[in-house]
Amino acid sequence: MAQIHSVPITMLQRPFDSIIENSVIVWLDSNVSKIENSVTKLYRIGQHVQTFNEQIPCVTFLKNINEQKVLLILSDVFADMVIPLIHDMLHIASIYILSDNKMKCGELVKEWKKVKGIFDDISLICIRLIRNVDWAETDCVPISIISPSVDIDLNELDPSFMYTQLLKEILLDTEYSEQAKKEFVEFCRTRMTAVQLLAVEEFERKFECYSPIWWYTKESFIYSMLNRALRRQDVETVLKMGFFVQKLHRELEQIRSTTTQLKTQRVYRGQGISDIELEKLKKSEGGLISFNNFLSTSIRYNVAYLYADTIRDHPDGIGIIFGIEIGSNNTSIPFASLNNISIHSDLENEILFSTHTIFRIGELEFIEDRLWYVKLTFTNDNDEQLKHLTDYIRSEIKGLTNKQRLGTLMIKMGEFDKAQTVFQTLLETTHEDDWACLAYLHEQLGSVHQNKGNTSSALSNYEKTLQLIQPNQSSTYSLAALTYNNIGEANEWMTNYSTALSHFEMALTLQQKTSSIKQSDIAMTYNNLGGVHQSMGDYNNALLYYQKSHEIFEKTLPSTHPYIGNTLNNIGTLYLWMGDFKNALSFHLKALKIQQRVLPPTHIHLATTYANIGSVYDFMAEYTNALSYYEKSLTIRQQVLPSTHTSIANTYNSIASIHRSAGDYPTALSYHEKALEIQKHGFLSDSLRLCTTYNNIGITHKWNGDYSTALWYYEKALEIEQKSLPSKHFLLATTYNNIASVHQFIGKYSLALSYYEKAFEIQQTVLPSNHPDLATTYNNIGTIQYTLGDFSNALLHFKQALNIRQNVLPYGHPDQAIAFQSIGDVYQTMGEYSNALSYYQKSLEIRKKCLPPLHPVLVTTYCTMASVHQSLGEYTTALSYYEKTFEIEEKIFPVIHFQRANTYNNFGSLQQLLGNYSVALTYYEKALEIQQKLYLPTHPDIATTYNNIGSVYHEMKNNSSALSYYNKTLEIQEQILCSSHPHRARTLGNIGSVYESMKDYSTALLFHRKTLKIQEEILPSVHPDLAMTYNKIGAIHDSLREFSTALSYYQKALEIEEIVRPPMHSNLIRKYDAIGLIYNSMEEYSNSLLYYKKVLEIQEKVYSTTQIDLIKTYNNIASAYYSLEDYPTALSYYEKSLTIDESALLSNHSTQATIYNNIGAVHYSMRNYPMALTYYKKICDIQQESLPFSHIEFIKIYNNIASIYNSMKDYTNALLYYEKIVKIHEITSSTNYSEQASSFNNIARLYQSMGDYSNALAHYQKSLEVQQKFVSPTDISLTTVYRNIGAMYDSNGNYSEALSYYGKVLEIEKETLSPTDINLALTYNNMGSAYNSLGDYSTSISYYQKALDIEENVSSSNDLSLATTYNNIGLVYLSMGDHLHAKFYFEKTLEIRGSALPTTHLDMATIFNNIGSVYRMMENYSDALLYHHKALHIQQEVLPTNHSDLATAYNNIGAVYNSIENYTAALSNFEKTLEIQYQMLPLDHPDLATTYNNIGAVYDAMEDHSNALLYYKKTIEIQEQILPSDHPDLTAIYNNIAILYDSKEDYPMALLYYQKTLQIQEKSSFPGHVSLMTTYSNIGSVYTSLKDYISALIYFKKALEIGEQTLSPTDPNLALMYNTIAKIYNYIEEYVNAIVYYEKELKIKENNLTSNDPRLAAIYNIIGLLHHLLGDHAKALPYFERTLRIQEKTLPFTHLSRAVTHFNIAAVFDNIGEYKESFEHTTQAVNIVRYRLGSDHPHVELCNKCLNNRLRRL
Repeated sequence: MAQIHSVPITMLQRPFDSIIENSVIVWLDSNVSKIENSVTKLYRIGQHVQTFNEQIPCVTFLKNINEQKVLLILSDVFADMVIPLIHDMLHIASIYILSDNKMKCGELVKEWKKVKGIFDDISLICIRLIRNVDWAETDCVPISIISPSVDIDLNELDPSFMYTQLLKEILLDTEYSEQAKKEFVEFCRTRMTAVQLLAVEEFERKFECYSPIWWYTKESFIYSMLNRALRRQDVETVLKMGFFVQKLHRELEQIRSTTTQLKTQRVYRGQGISDIELEKLKKSEGGLISFNNFLSTSIRYNVAYLYADTIRDHPDGIGIIFGIEIGSNNTSIPFASLNNISIHSDLENEILFSTHTIFRIGELEFIEDRLWYVKLTFTNDNDEQLKHLTDYIRSEIKGLTNKQRLGTLMIKMGEFDKAQTVFQTLLETTHEDDWACLAYLHEQLGSVHQNKGNTSSALSNYEKTLQLIQPNQSSTYSLAALTYNNIGEANEWMTNYSTALSHFEMALTLQQKTSSIKQSDIAMTYNNLGGVHQSMGDYNNALLYYQKSHEIFEKTLPSTHPYIGNTLNNIGTLYLWMGDFKNALSFHLKALKIQQRVLPPTHIHLATTYANIGSVYDFMAEYTNALSYYEKSLTIRQQVLPSTHTSIANTYNSIASIHRSAGDYPTALSYHEKALEIQKHGFLSDSLRLCTTYNNIGITHKWNGDYSTALWYYEKALEIEQKSLPSKHFLLATTYNNIASVHQFIGKYSLALSYYEKAFEIQQTVLPSNHPDLATTYNNIGTIQYTLGDFSNALLHFKQALNIRQNVLPYGHPDQAIAFQSIGDVYQTMGEYSNALSYYQKSLEIRKKCLPPLHPVLVTTYCTMASVHQSLGEYTTALSYYEKTFEIEEKIFPVIHFQRANTYNNFGSLQQLLGNYSVALTYYEKALEIQQKLYLPTHPDIATTYNNIGSVYHEMKNNSSALSYYNKTLEIQEQILCSSHPHRARTLGNIGSVYESMKDYSTALLFHRKTLKIQEEILPSVHPDLAMTYNKIGAIHDSLREFSTALSYYQKALEIEEIVRPPMHSNLIRKYDAIGLIYNSMEEYSNSLLYYKKVLEIQEKVYSTTQIDLIKTYNNIASAYYSLEDYPTALSYYEKSLTIDESALLSNHSTQATIYNNIGAVHYSMRNYPMALTYYKKICDIQQESLPFSHIEFIKIYNNIASIYNSMKDYTNALLYYEKIVKIHEITSSTNYSEQASSFNNIARLYQSMGDYSNALAHYQKSLEVQQKFVSPTDISLTTVYRNIGAMYDSNGNYSEALSYYGKVLEIEKETLSPTDINLALTYNNMGSAYNSLGDYSTSISYYQKALDIEENVSSSNDLSLATTYNNIGLVYLSMGDHLHAKFYFEKTLEIRGSALPTTHLDMATIFNNIGSVYRMMENYSDALLYHHKALHIQQEVLPTNHSDLATAYNNIGAVYNSIENYTAALSNFEKTLEIQYQMLPLDHPDLATTYNNIGAVYDAMEDHSNALLYYKKTIEIQEQILPSDHPDLTAIYNNIAILYDSKEDYPMALLYYQKTLQIQEKSSFPGHVSLMTTYSNIGSVYTSLKDYISALIYFKKALEIGEQTLSPTDPNLALMYNTIAKIYNYIEEYVNAIVYYEKELKIKENNLTSNDPRLAAIYNIIGLLHHLLGDHAKALPYFERTLRIQEKTLPFTHLSRAVTHFNIAAVFDNIGEYKESFEHTTQAVNIVRYRLGSDHPHVELCNKCLNNRLRRL
């Protein structure tokens, strides 16, 4: 056994609930009983120590700790096992391992954060524990945060803050005697251990010897006990310690008042904080914070940091350091330095603040992970927000004596026993002449007794209050009205409603007589009147009074006042009774929100609200929520109320209702009996309080099947209600309904109906028209009518019930299930099976969600669902439902029960279908035996059983017995059913089948046609009963050899045969297979798959899995999946087919070749090229053994193999196999021109992929020549080769030729295809691409738009062809530099592909790359990298590691890195590209040239010109070798080399390569292409550097011509061109032309820049200078003046530029003879120059000479 020790070592006798400490030390050690001295050491650190010698009790103890921090010591024996179990518990603060073997346990310190070390001596652990115990105590100081507002938001006040602030004020105002200390000591003696009492005894002896601060800081019980009591709102302990709190506070006040003016300094407090508190602090800068405890701080930051930092030892812990600025004398906040006062002296330089000190919140700073710093400052005594807060709190209990205030506060806090003690003591000490005080005290005592449930004592005190006061004097009206209200409440509680109502009305009369009465008091009376009207069933008046009460409270009280919560609760309860659950829940939750803010957690009002919310959830059938709230209510009520209080009884009843709803009747009855016991104890036996419990017990017994006991309880309830209630009271209706239900269950239908009608009459009178109780009664009446065969009226009542329940109940309420079930029953009986099944399914869905699996209510639903499925021919489904039904019935129903008879019939029916005739007959006979004991001889259920027995005899070939039972069935049905009832039709059909078996075909046909006539009249055309009759009639015509007629009936039957036949029926194989083949031919693969699988399902059950017949089905299924692109599934079925084939046939059989081909095709589609190649080569091996090498059969497989090699970029092997195909055609002189053309076409594509464009073009031409031999010039087949040739020219940069061939394609397609044919869209796309390459972007977009128009017309919105066109348009906009439009279209592409393609599809990679390119062009490099990496991730997942697409991806990423000047990363990616290309491509492949170019560009950017030039030249070597000399791709590399030479100032070489670039561009590009403009500008720049200004001017003007055509008139690039040309004219001294272009530049810049922009000043200045040079001084002057105005606004006075402008203006004035102005400007210029350069500067001397000259002129 585990032992728990204290010192001396004895078993603890009381549960763990320390009133002292916030921490507990736990020691788990198998030898703990032998080390008492060590345990004693622990008690010196923390007075609560628990020791264990076994693991399980220790872990259980740790799990049950709620608030204390645990400091855990483990011996190494337990460490490995215990730490994983407890480490993540929030309250585990630290773990210490006691072990002699540190190596053994060393890993635990690394693995578990809370393990603080390995120690070989308990003394070492004790040293560490001293600090941690202190930390645990410090960490528990609670805080309250008030939002930053002058007007306090009272909604946000923490109730613990408000009540403890009030309690603090009361304690400080109370006068204490010596007796207070003695009472406190005695209080401690009853609650502490022997060791703890040692400290208490010392306190008793020496208290007066030391100061309160000394005792508070002493390591004894005072500190922990006081702070824990304040934190937990332990009122009893706080009151007992009140004398000490007062003394400690006074000492702090005294020290504060005598302390000289402090320098402003900062003290620190470190502790833990919750996530919620942290978030609130962040939002509350400028608000208030209260520490609801005595607050210890330190002037040392590192001490606070240690406390806060230790909180972070837990993964979720948040540490906070409060920095408090102190020193102001404008505050009365008591605090003191504890130096030389505390027992610890100045160990920590501690500053102690009194409890509930309030500070102003300052700035919040983040220090590091889960560690924050908050600045706090004092609140001064004039703080408006604090004053408002204090006034509000005091107003809660103002105007009373201190002890009265304490009693009132206890009532508010729900501490009724303590309140009673206070008021009783005051009553005993009040003089008898003080009648007003005595009256007040009796009234308060009455309130206490009433809250405690002692109504008689409450009434006694209230009556004494009335006797003491003088009601005729207006001064006593208020108290008299309050007392009348209280008496009314007490009587209402005792269900004396009329007495209660009269007292409430008297209270209201008194209140209305005086103007001095508080409006809130009138509101309370309205509230009481509403309550009593509600109890009396008068809901309208009740709601009226509640609303009046609520309106007043909202106007006169803070929004969180408890009275408002009470009124909201009352309105919510009323709405619940009225059936308005939504409003009910809303009002109760509003009430709860208020109460949780302003009441302690165990306040009785919270219990009421929890119960109210539970009731709403109960009615809404949300049982889990309901039970949770009921249990919360019970917990509070059991804590604060006497055990016999009726509220506890009510809660027991509520919990019982939940268990009853869950089908747990024993538990439900146990709770009801607990309630009944309380109610019998508290009230007279005929009290209405008992009625509810009697009714509840009756319901539980009824649901449990004990009808007689249920009826006894209902009648007992009725007896009380009839004596106590009006004849139309709603409670009577409830009991009438309950009694009727029992009579209905036992078969007394007329009596049941009479009680239902009584209930209905009352409900119509007192309830709203949509009340759920009305729905229940509608449903009940409908059930009786249904049972009596009145189906139309039954359906009417059921639908009325459903309508109400759907309007007022949430979907999923059990009452809705009842309504659905009832309607389904009627429809089934009427033969409307589809309607029946629909309603049954709705009912079952609801019930399965809210009932346990063995609930009796499920029996009906399972049974009815099964019967409908059986009627529909779904036998397996039916059997599963019947089995569930039977399982429940055997456990809950008696042997003779109608439901068991039904289930026997159902089981018999299925056994019969399965061919177990004797078993079926046994079940039918069991059913008949029960029914004959229960029903009249003509009951329809007996007819059903006769029919069932007849069907068994029929199948047993006992035709005479079958006919006998069928006729018995028909006799009953003819008496009770209409002539067109489906049951009669079924019986007629059964009789016809018997005659057919007897070969009396004419009589059989007669009965079947009678059946068919009824069925076609009343059943839907696809009803399974019709299929059965069609089959029967077809069978008879088949027997009569009337085949065509038989076929027509079989075909009709086939339409619904899959419904009426078992799903595994073998004769369906051919029909399913044929239908599957048809659907396959129609390319409706999903439908074909459906039928193939039906075939397979039957075959796999009927045949062995090695049968060859399965091969065909597996292949068919695989083919369908392949067509649906579900390749993995297709592969699995082909492999199943292959397994059977290989086991059945010789190796290399031709069937295997077919399967190999299919498997290879799947692998190819999955891009698993090596596996595809393997299977195709297996076919070659088979064919080579039986066929000559040139056989035509090889063409197909060679083509497949070549395609794989092509996909793998193994062009050499691909070419080898394509050439084999050509050779076969040549050898065999094949006339299959189409195949020959296709072969040439394939070879051409291969050469194109290899970059060998000349060979590609040659083979495309061969393909065209072959096709032109056997087709007309406008044959659509020619478009393929024309398109390929066009694409070839497109790739070759010959865009005009490409457009020529695309034009031929378009010409043929326009003649032969519809204008909306998708192939036209493809051609428009091709032409759009070519025009894009030409730089003719507008034409390009126009063609793409034509493609888009077609695709949007014929395709769905997520068709992939649309995505392609959107992508193409995006590429055009990208080329145009319109990045936003490009991004828009790429994102449309992504949206379609994202919804239509797998996430790893390569087209997804393509669009990711395109979006990445846009972002790169937009210089959003982070997003560019993100999208390029997305593309790379896809390609890496689905492609071989050396695939060329991966090389492209690395190239893209490298380009981004190059743009952000991360040249190392750029080179790394380009080198990865090269690595792949070296493996896969010939050394002259154009892709290699691209990569060389990119690498060269990186080196160029790094100014490594030699390496850059090396790679550029490698690029040229390839491109000049494989491309025509005028190919556009050459322009990029020529341009790059030119730029490189330009930067090296090798202008001739730069000019050479710019000219090469230009030569190609002028030939291949659209005349206005922007690239031409750039090249013209570049050449002009080189000529400028060569000082060949005339040539430069020519090229700059060419660039300008394009710019003026393509750029906006205000484009800054256009301004730059004007500036460049102007400068050239300036260089060649053509100043007039220079001015023209400068003014053009000026016009743009004046439009784009602000009027004071210095760049405008520069242009004004140069234009002025040019006019000055030309001698046009009048024009020069305004430009200089504009320059000066800008400079005066933007430059300092002494700026040299201003001096220059003054000189310029002076020169103009000098030239026009304005010498005074010239002299003034010269003077200003000289002053600036002197100031900036100094008087000795040579320039100053020149300036002085100029000034002197102009002075002389003046």
